[in-house]
Amino acid sequence: MARTPALLGGGWLYVVNRRRPGVLAEIEADLERVPELKEEVIEVFEHTHVHPNERILP
Repeated sequence: MARTPALLGGGWLYVVNRRRPGVLAEIEADLERVPELKEEVIEVFEHTHVHPNERILP
């Protein structure tokens, strides 16, 4: 049972990559930016005192 989500996810990635070659490289690049983006969110939080999960209304 635990393998089902992995198989579905892998199958989805395979199909998407066949339809749009290069998308896996884009996904990989986005995932590599996560630590950098996380630091940006933490910095904004420290300067605004607004929790990252709170919505800021105009």
